[in-house]
Amino acid sequence: ALPCPAVVARVERDAATAGQRAAALARGAKSIVVKAKQQKAAAAAAKGELTDERRRGDALAAQLRERDAAMDVMRHELEDARESACARAAEVEALRRTADEAADEKAELERLLHETQQASNAILQRLNDAAIKAGDAPSVVVPDVDEETGCEQAMAAAMDESLADPTGESPAKRQRVSSAA
Repeated sequence: ALPCPAVVARVERDAATAGQRAAALARGAKSIVVKAKQQKAAAAAAKGELTDERRRGDALAAQLRERDAAMDVMRHELEDARESACARAAEVEALRRTADEAADEKAELERLLHETQQASNAILQRLNDAAIKAGDAPSVVVPDVDEETGCEQAMAAAMDESLADPTGESPAKRQRVSSAA
């Protein structure tokens, strides 16, 4: 006996609906994979920017320390010059100008260091946002600020660890996978 035409039509409709659902799910999965790859690329680019900003911040902090040491030397020289005779008045004035220039340079270096710290914080925020969007935030989100450079060492180290994994998996994802096994 042949199946009833109504049953055949219903089975064909159900098969077409299931095919459409499967195609929609495949498109959605492909979109998720593309977004994840884009977010991973954005995170890698941001990590590169962060590394550059950290290097720049370290260089500026070193210059600032050098300026502080140079200013200390100049202050001692200025005091010695003040204690000497009036004949050295021109030398004292030259040292004072040099100290003022050094103070201006120090202020500029402090401003640049502050800008670098702000750029680092913005990059860290982008990295954190990217990790959250990927559903796989790093386990460390509270910055540990280095007193000399102002850079957030703990977050940078966590992102370094996450991005350094050859499988591309974060520590949180590796822990979930190992817990499931």
